[in-house]
Amino acid sequence: MVDFGSSSRQAEIAAAGHTVALPIDSRIGKYTVTSVLGAGGFGVTYRARDTQLDREVAIKEFLPTSMAARAPDMAVLPHSTHQAKDFRWGRERFLAEAQTLARLEHARGIVSVHDFLEANGTAYMVMALVPGETLEARLQRDGRLTQSMIERLLHPLLDGLERVHRTGFLHRDIKPANILIDADGAPVLIDFGAARVALQGRTHVMTAVYTPGYAAIEQMSAAAPQGPWTDIYALASTLYRCIGGAPPPSALDRVMDDRLVPAAEIGRSHYKRGLLAAIDAGLRLKADDRPRSIAHWRPLFAGPAPILRASREESLIQRRVDPAPPRRLSWLWPAVAALAVCVAGGAGAWVAIEETAAKAKAAAEARSREAAAAAVRKAPVEARPDTAVREKADRGPAARQVALDTAPLPQGQAFRDCPQCPEIVMVPPGAFMMGSTAAEDEREGVPPSRREYTMPAHRVTVAAPFALGKYPVTRGEFAAFVAATGHLTGNFCLINAGDEAETTARNWRNPGFAQNDRHPAVCVSADDARAYVAWLTKVSGKPYRLPTEAEWEYAARAGSTTARAWGDSRTDACRHANVLDLTIAKLLDFDIAKDGNVFACTDQYVYTSPVDAFPANRWGLHDMLGNVYQLASDCWHPGYRDAPADGRSWEEGGDCARRVIRGGSWQTNAWATRIAARGSHAIGVRTAHAGFRVARDN
Repeated sequence: MVDFGSSSRQAEIAAAGHTVALPIDSRIGKYTVTSVLGAGGFGVTYRARDTQLDREVAIKEFLPTSMAARAPDMAVLPHSTHQAKDFRWGRERFLAEAQTLARLEHARGIVSVHDFLEANGTAYMVMALVPGETLEARLQRDGRLTQSMIERLLHPLLDGLERVHRTGFLHRDIKPANILIDADGAPVLIDFGAARVALQGRTHVMTAVYTPGYAAIEQMSAAAPQGPWTDIYALASTLYRCIGGAPPPSALDRVMDDRLVPAAEIGRSHYKRGLLAAIDAGLRLKADDRPRSIAHWRPLFAGPAPILRASREESLIQRRVDPAPPRRLSWLWPAVAALAVCVAGGAGAWVAIEETAAKAKAAAEARSREAAAAAVRKAPVEARPDTAVREKADRGPAARQVALDTAPLPQGQAFRDCPQCPEIVMVPPGAFMMGSTAAEDEREGVPPSRREYTMPAHRVTVAAPFALGKYPVTRGEFAAFVAATGHLTGNFCLINAGDEAETTARNWRNPGFAQNDRHPAVCVSADDARAYVAWLTKVSGKPYRLPTEAEWEYAARAGSTTARAWGDSRTDACRHANVLDLTIAKLLDFDIAKDGNVFACTDQYVYTSPVDAFPANRWGLHDMLGNVYQLASDCWHPGYRDAPADGRSWEEGGDCARRVIRGGSWQTNAWATRIAARGSHAIGVRTAHAGFRVARDN
């Protein structure tokens, strides 16, 4: 965090009268506030002292003034009960961002987050306080930077951004004012805006703020997907400022009349061709024309190699749904009309617009297949697990005694056992009622022939904690497994949407619709899933497996007793899950009038969505309902008569050529997209609406 310790800066802050800030000498946990570094519409940043470690830190406080205020007792309170829910949701996103950055504490090029905590009714992010100056201040003094100075800044920033993008986050506000140059001349990227943008996309109370000249055109519309290419545009604009003395024209102005002078022209004879070519590639107005990731962009700086373009498969980035086939920038012109009246001031002015939709999730790209493959080649693995390993991986916790030499794992906190491993969350022990009731089935309109599947309701006790995947296994995670093992999945996958049914020339790489590496892996069978968890067991040294059906339902309920974790309501479904909604129904001509078929809401996805596109349940698990069906280890039984009460995998007396699937999907009837609903899946069949998530014992 930049050190705003100068007397002039302190005078500016005092003159501004930041009455929302905590008083000097206030305590935030073990930290004592010593001064105010800055304040804005999203929060306040303080200089503070860590009383235990005796060091100075910077602390960012979550305080969106449009929906909350400081009370006399120093607590932060929402303005109204109507805004309380959005405030709590934004606070959770703020803490999630802090937690993500804290895992990258020692990564170069990005600010170090030491700690995060809740106090005074709000949340705080504790960061390193680094004396230095911003790149903005350096450029105001020097005008331009030399090639060697740019290179010293460039590579740490690329490394840091790539690490951030791999976590699924974006910065969203890269500019010279948010790049600190420390005493050793090393850059530090500060003031991440993922939580701020997420909250802007949820509520109309907050306005979307961006910096002209550094913001990509897709940041000016809720209808356009954002991703690593969005941060690439901003960093390219920053580099353009470094070589040209001024930022590029705003993206909105460029849409109307593109007068951008290419970097290759203004920097000729002063800078290397590779640097100039990379800047021009990153500044392409249309998102599809820019490098799709840091990995694709990085080689351009070496020059004079030709500009790399992503392969067709890597270019299939999830987009918000439009009933018509997508057209480049077809979403833009309404945004131009709405935004033209908002542009004011020079290139350094701030522009604020109100977002036009409540959902403005960014489609984040994880790692490329090549990077994933390189990461896992170090681990010796077998191409296919033997029968003994597969059988062991399938057994539930009661059938296996595993002695681990590790301490108990943190409950509710996501973590990985290895770089290639999916994120998992510890689920606490407990008991619950498994199954459905006649009243619920009647209310949900379950067909009579299917009601016996979820009865009789019975009490199940999960005696020991276990870990469950935070998300369904993603396409990128499955790609790493295939690259490491050579596992074959064939070209047979059942696509069944509307009147279409296709089985050949489809697989997890090409399921018949666009996906990126953050989407759930589909077109995978039960055999594929068991091979994957056996591989994870080998590379991590931990006992991975598929979850049992009881474990799945227990985790999906997360302490709830309603049809869905958010309640019995169907109208709220599109806020919580990717379901069979009006988006897909209208596009594929489903019968939307049929009772019990379609959710009467719009989630803006036709097929699969990124696994983190919707909120987690109370135990931190995403997509427990909707998006893709999830395989359980149990053999299929058409009812719960004689079902085990201890949560183990139910094998005896069932049809073991079929396995249980749970959770519903993007094309599942509304009555079947509820926690108690269950179905069966032949072990060798691959479909475009079924995937899986992993489990392991503590």
